[in-house]
Amino acid sequence: MIKDDPKEPVLEKHTLTYYLGCRYDGVTRLDAVKRALNSVVDKYRDKFYFALQPMNGWLRYEKDPNRPGFVLRRISFNKFYDTSKPEEYRQLKDYINGDSSKFIYPLLPGGGTYTHQRLNAVVRNTVFNKLRYRCQKSYLIIFSDGEAVDAWPLDDRTRWKNWFGGQAGYYDGYFDEDKQPREVISVPEVKKLQYYTDILRTKSFGNYIYKKSFVDEFGGTARYATEDDGLTYYYENNRLPKRDSLRRTVDEAGQPWDSPIPDSESGERFTQTVRTYTIGSGLGAVPKAIAYLRNGASPRPERDPTKQDPERYFFKADNADEILNAFEDIFKEIGVETTEGTIITTAKTPKIGVSSSSNTASRSIMATVNTGTWSSRICINKPDATSEDIKACKVQPSFSNRQLVLNDGGTSYLYSGSMQDFSNKYFKIPDNEKKNAAEWRDGLLNWLNRSNDESQNKPQDFVLDYRKRDNMGEILDNDIETIGDEVYGLQKFLITSTNEGMVYVFQAADNASHPYDLKFNYMPMQMDRDGSDDLVRHHYQNLVANNYGKDSAHPHEYLLNGGFVVVGTPTLPNKPKQYFMVSNMGQGGRGAFAINIGGQDIATGRNIAVDNMSSNTWYKDLFLFQTPSGLANEFGYTLGRPGVGIVRINKDPQASTTSITDHLREVAVLNNGYNYPGKEVSDNESALYFYDILGVDIGTDSYQKTGYNKGELIKKLIADTNGGGLSGPVGYDINNDGVTDIVYAGDYGGNLYRFDIRNPDPDKWTVRKIFTAQGPITITPTLFKPNPEDPRADHKIIIVFGTGSDIYQSDKDKKDQQAIYGIYDDYDQPANTVITHDQLLKQTMSYNGNNGTLSNSKFEPTRHKGWYFTLNTDGERVVTRIERLLTTGVAVTRAYGVTRGGDLVDDPCRKTTTSEETKVLSRLTQFNVRTGGALTGIEPRVVTNDGDSSSSSVGIWGMYALRIVSDGNGQFNNLDTLVSGNQQVVDPTKQKQNMMCARKPLEVHSSNGMAGAENVPMCPISFKRLSWREVKTDYNQ
Repeated sequence: MIKDDPKEPVLEKHTLTYYLGCRYDGVTRLDAVKRALNSVVDKYRDKFYFALQPMNGWLRYEKDPNRPGFVLRRISFNKFYDTSKPEEYRQLKDYINGDSSKFIYPLLPGGGTYTHQRLNAVVRNTVFNKLRYRCQKSYLIIFSDGEAVDAWPLDDRTRWKNWFGGQAGYYDGYFDEDKQPREVISVPEVKKLQYYTDILRTKSFGNYIYKKSFVDEFGGTARYATEDDGLTYYYENNRLPKRDSLRRTVDEAGQPWDSPIPDSESGERFTQTVRTYTIGSGLGAVPKAIAYLRNGASPRPERDPTKQDPERYFFKADNADEILNAFEDIFKEIGVETTEGTIITTAKTPKIGVSSSSNTASRSIMATVNTGTWSSRICINKPDATSEDIKACKVQPSFSNRQLVLNDGGTSYLYSGSMQDFSNKYFKIPDNEKKNAAEWRDGLLNWLNRSNDESQNKPQDFVLDYRKRDNMGEILDNDIETIGDEVYGLQKFLITSTNEGMVYVFQAADNASHPYDLKFNYMPMQMDRDGSDDLVRHHYQNLVANNYGKDSAHPHEYLLNGGFVVVGTPTLPNKPKQYFMVSNMGQGGRGAFAINIGGQDIATGRNIAVDNMSSNTWYKDLFLFQTPSGLANEFGYTLGRPGVGIVRINKDPQASTTSITDHLREVAVLNNGYNYPGKEVSDNESALYFYDILGVDIGTDSYQKTGYNKGELIKKLIADTNGGGLSGPVGYDINNDGVTDIVYAGDYGGNLYRFDIRNPDPDKWTVRKIFTAQGPITITPTLFKPNPEDPRADHKIIIVFGTGSDIYQSDKDKKDQQAIYGIYDDYDQPANTVITHDQLLKQTMSYNGNNGTLSNSKFEPTRHKGWYFTLNTDGERVVTRIERLLTTGVAVTRAYGVTRGGDLVDDPCRKTTTSEETKVLSRLTQFNVRTGGALTGIEPRVVTNDGDSSSSSVGIWGMYALRIVSDGNGQFNNLDTLVSGNQQVVDPTKQKQNMMCARKPLEVHSSNGMAGAENVPMCPISFKRLSWREVKTDYNQ
């Protein structure tokens, strides 16, 4: 018995391991193994078939699901699991982690280390007999933390084949042939595993594949089988079958195992062999134990100095991180060898930014994506730009002043050619016998910073393959926002992010050709991905490859494509103004982060970020906070936009519910996201997190650091434990004082929730489900006010949203009919009732080709709780937020048409050419938000050159985007308080609001150029009457 795992070097030696309580840094070694297995299965569940084989001497049982009561059956591990299927994924995870409801124990230590004895059963029953196709590659990964028991598998020499009347199937001589004496007996103990793995590596096992298993779990009998029903004879006409009658001579494509390899000039034939990887853990300095596993690993085809063992596929791992890294390295190598040549193209909705000016129309800012180089260009278009101008992209930002800031979750580092803060190991760059010790800085970070001319040759000892760089990585689903005072006719700051994992912060410049200049990039390196040991920074090295995004060995990476919000704190007399952003990670990671952009720190008045770059330490104040990493991380992949708003926080029972002078906080409102590692979609909870951003009370009389610290969690509200993950939130300010009172959000399960945060005490905040749609809600809802004639109009809000998803790869093939909804929420009603479909008015969209016309059935506020209309049956869905045009909802929907072609056969071992083409049909759909019906001739509508705007729905081929600019009207939008822009805190009695008219013509920017809006009522202009005393009679006075 081992009582403790000491700090390295480990000096243990054992043959049996019963150390359930042994720990290293608080983690048992088997816990570390299970953690690594869970991480590997989660990460590669869609890429590999897995088989799990405990190599000890214990039999394991589970509850028999086919029999009533508590009848147990023996677990057979002779199976490959297709973990892309939820039921098989769960079963494999149960065998790793245990499931008490099924009476399944987790992996446990003990029972001896019968490595080479058990190996015979594993390879014969699982690797051989479960092989599907003749061209499949087989890999065996052996993990062991003890010296193997010197117990032998049954002798398989052919001399014994005539036992039992010639009907014993086991004696086929694959391992031992008919050697006399048995050769393995004389092999040294440290080479006994190697005896078997060398044969597996060099001798094809195609002629030794059977329909049934002839070896028990310990390789110790000749006549019994080990199928799901336990030990049994194979009776055939009351006799045991002969070996040849059970041999499987062809694969699942009906071809012999040794059939010719297609297009082989030398006439080569397929062979079936096994490569063996071995991992030794906790073996310390015991030479025999290490030598046993190292010899048992297959030799590398050629020496690789970047590997832990340059000669063999052997890994030594003595703690949880090393175990996980060993498995990761193995699967990465396997993944490279099982690649398919592919050409990847990615189509995403174009993003539109707008930079406003006080005296001219706004400029639209768009990004174009080149998937050949995985790069983007930012195009800054004049108001009168034509489609040809937009395509030419003549006006772009400048990048010559770039500075790169990296953050490890707490500390920010400014890249320079002399920095010493990191290492190759930190970024998981392979070590080339210490010859490339500075590659993390002089290679990777230098490449990310675009410091050198790409024409320069990389140092010979560098191991990464550096491709040529463009100014920006690709913008896929990343937002583009502008904010700040007007400078040179533009808003001061332009912010976006890219999939290479960077935030881009630009400042307006006095240069007509380059009106914005890049000031800095920010990289949040420490964000979690699939597991707590899989961080964003580990993937930076993948970006540099010359074949990046061109085949399955070099897949395209999502490192940052979440939505973000950029805000300016309220403008108050004699108070500083601070600009900051909060960003979700999107498909790049699980969580969110916040950084400063510019302005002044509102507590100290000091210049920060872009406005402090004359200081040598400017970068140290960029970081505000990021959500927890590691085991404390409860987030899934945070797609969509977060929210940022001002919230009243005061736990005093007598706290005011209306005061704006103090107890106000800048709060990040974060959706928990989707696809938490190790969980099915339906198992993900739906939750909303509230984080303090600045650690400052921003009440009009305060601006002091007090109360919550920046980055501190204020409250987590769980809406549903099985909702599939929450989408982006929208905020509502009831009394128009600038403070958010209610938040609405939907989830992947189709549920719509109200989060009531009006009470200053977060412990009294509530969440209520108000409706369930018949499809996933993956967008942020949009809010509208009801008709003033509604008796409850002052207490109601209309939540408008659509259903559909393109989050998962499988979504594009789905043709489930989706819908657009408008739900009336009477948020002051005490009853906690869920609105049902039969309480909604159904409008009907009739399609004629790609266009559609809505009905206009009468909506009755006293009868109907909302409305809906279904979309087309071609897979049309709503995956971008619905725009607001006064009382008109403007939705851009999307439908995918996937066409597959080529030589499709049921034989993966034949060379085939397949193609997949995805065509996208966007539709511009407009409707009355109060009734869900068609627009009348006098209601506001968007007019474009992309089709018949008189139709309710107009088809537009390709990815189409639209953005309506209304914030230039000088009105605070209390129906959308969590979005980018300048905040305000005001006395509600002094704030007049009229969202039913516009103070200046609205601007409509589309991906095809400027569009227009018609039937938009303008607000009346009021003039102050001057008294006679104010009238000047002499201009010289």
